[in-house]
Amino acid sequence: MKNTLPRMIALAGLPLLCAACGASDPSKELLTARDANTKLLQSDAPQLNPAGARDAQEALAAAEEAHKDSAGSDKEKTAAYIAQRKTEIAVAQAEETRAHQDRDKADQAYQAQLEQQLNASRQELQQLQAASEKAQKEQVAWRKKGENLVVTLSGVLFDTGGSTLSPDAKKRLDVVAHALKDNPTRAVTISGYTDNKGRSETNRTLSQKRADSVKAYLEKQGVPASRLYSEGKGDNNPVASNDSEEGRADNRRVEITMHPPGEAPERQLVKGTDSAPKSQPKSK
Repeated sequence: MKNTLPRMIALAGLPLLCAACGASDPSKELLTARDANTKLLQSDAPQLNPAGARDAQEALAAAEEAHKDSAGSDKEKTAAYIAQRKTEIAVAQAEETRAHQDRDKADQAYQAQLEQQLNASRQELQQLQAASEKAQKEQVAWRKKGENLVVTLSGVLFDTGGSTLSPDAKKRLDVVAHALKDNPTRAVTISGYTDNKGRSETNRTLSQKRADSVKAYLEKQGVPASRLYSEGKGDNNPVASNDSEEGRADNRRVEITMHPPGEAPERQLVKGTDSAPKSQPKSK
């Protein structure tokens, strides 16, 4: 490959040498072959098709030799025609190689673009799946517990260590409020729970404050206060192991219980939370 181009240039110089020697004018066929060969050397065909370009150069050299031996003869014309055809073939093969290379580049670019689109689709699918799982986990679905109807709200309901409801918690409580208003004869108990981190007394107080926040919000949504009872259970009655973060998150919850019509529960007073005993009406 390194010696191909200098050799081609040397062969291309033969017409000039012949002219310098005072040879007879070349035939029309030889002029055409020379012109075609010059265009070949000026293109990228020698790089794309070195073997074909070398054959074309050697065929032109043979035509120049025939011109030198017998200018204008049939031998020269035939050799020139062969040189022209080999030059055309070399160029055609080079163009085919270039087309293959361009197609390969296009295929690679397409594959890269397709891979990017697939990655984007995978990420979008993962996000949708995560959103679906989150929605399933946080959906407001009532379940039967004896004669009671219970819904458990978990996840990020409050700010860390506080009792302020998150925007997401309020959206879910809006659904709960609608269900409670559709069942106006049922009393409701709101039970707050925590994980087991921290002191039990502190956890009970915090859980009571959170239950009270839920009660206050439901009242604002039109649920009569006389139907609502709140209680803080602290870290009692865990529904999952407190040994993992996921389990602790499940234990940080609020359970809302709708009692059978006519049944009104009594909430146990919580030390440090209730300032005075409160009597609740009992069903007869």
